[in-house]
Amino acid sequence: MLVAIQDRFVEVIAQVTVGQGSRTQTEWQVASGFLIDGRHVLTSLHAVADGDIEVRRAIPWPDGPKMSWRARVLLRGEVEHADLAVLELAEDAPAEIGRLPLIAFARVAERTERLEVVEDCGAVGFPRFLERGQGAAVVRQAVQVGGRIPVSQRPGPGLLTLQTGHRPEGPPLPSAGTTLAGSAWSGMSGAAVLAGDCVIGVVSEHAPRQGASDLTIVPITLIDTLPDRDAWWTLLGTSFGRLRTLPVAWNRMLAWLAGIVSAVLIAAIGVVVTGWFNARGADTIDRLSGTGPLTIGYVAIDHVARDTALRKAVTDPEDRAVLLGTPGNALAALLARYQEAPIGSVDVVVVLVGRVSSVRIVDMRPRILKRLPVSRGALLSIPREGEVPTVEIGADLDRPDPRFTPKDKPDTSYFRETQIDLKRDERVTFSMTFHGKKAFYEFELVLTVLTGDHTEDVVVRAPDGGPFRLTGESPAHDKSPAYDSTYEKSPLGGWRVVHYDTCDGPAALEC
Repeated sequence: MLVAIQDRFVEVIAQVTVGQGSRTQTEWQVASGFLIDGRHVLTSLHAVADGDIEVRRAIPWPDGPKMSWRARVLLRGEVEHADLAVLELAEDAPAEIGRLPLIAFARVAERTERLEVVEDCGAVGFPRFLERGQGAAVVRQAVQVGGRIPVSQRPGPGLLTLQTGHRPEGPPLPSAGTTLAGSAWSGMSGAAVLAGDCVIGVVSEHAPRQGASDLTIVPITLIDTLPDRDAWWTLLGTSFGRLRTLPVAWNRMLAWLAGIVSAVLIAAIGVVVTGWFNARGADTIDRLSGTGPLTIGYVAIDHVARDTALRKAVTDPEDRAVLLGTPGNALAALLARYQEAPIGSVDVVVVLVGRVSSVRIVDMRPRILKRLPVSRGALLSIPREGEVPTVEIGADLDRPDPRFTPKDKPDTSYFRETQIDLKRDERVTFSMTFHGKKAFYEFELVLTVLTGDHTEDVVVRAPDGGPFRLTGESPAHDKSPAYDSTYEKSPLGGWRVVHYDTCDGPAALEC
């Protein structure tokens, strides 16, 4: 299935307070944002510092009706230094958004051997000059701005510049030293700047500018200066050291090869060059071009025939109505918000696809992100209809250093004996079972892959872009039940409460 980049561009609408004293009033401020996965939006902090927040997008892009859903600020940078924020969707989102995989990130080199430029960069945002309609019917269309990032042009500490070639029929960019706020370009703040399939940072209206065709970029690397940087990098599925560095040497490599091909010596050394290219050349070009070694083709969690538990009881009337109603996107969003986790074990299927001429998977391990007491808020019980199919490998999260083991060798690391080689477009499917009885776990998968003589880590997260979850079973204590509430599947859809009777045992009653 095509994962279209257009499905990631969103408007961010925040309620802000302006004025002082008796002149204080509330306004709605429009900015831009980018879905880095199926649940989280990267944008500028100054655009969402206060008030209620909504995220809006055309479904389907670009001419469908615009749909909105609420969001909250999950991670905050610093407006004067690292003007970045991550929003978490707090309501039901369209199904296609929930399937978006985690995006890749990159950084621009600080020191290079020669003057360098990152070519073919761009951003998509929602500036005021593309506002159409009037009153309640007003909408903003998207603008795509193309340009390049000169490595040695830094408008401020840690900042970058997108030199644009954009010349709209409307107003030009404000002059140097002027922010975008208040101009026709207001609303571009928070737009993600991409080079290829990687996010480098976001456009900021709040940062200083250097010219009538330049936009200032707050790069993603400034995360590493924040006190909560570990939480940021964990959510983004990477770290400062694992970011792809731009610009790559692809153009110089092509020029070098073209020089060899066009040289008069080609007749004499053609066989040597051809032999080198067949043996090592493709891997070298893949590495120089910055192509990632693997792509995550498919991730699925099998919830069938598994009891699950929520972190807290569902007491909010609106949430209870969703839980007891008909299954759908609203129910899925609610269960994610209450951190639903399978009890005892969970099956995960991951399909990986090679993106370079040769890559070896040398290791894969679960990385624990959070370990808490077992969930006891609510039990969602599934009637048993037979055994769950046996999977190929498993990992016990209760162990201090969980590793994958074959089912017939529980004390032997699977990747100690087995390594997997992939060529370009080859696929491998992993069927895994994770076990855990002692705690509630949030975790992700970390693969170590080898291309040539270079190793790097690839992170796999759940289909919604968040962590995988698993919890142990909550025990009953004296006369207290194991869970605050218990539900089972209703034949009418949704869930129904299970009421416990001291004489007759559990009896399911419709609510």
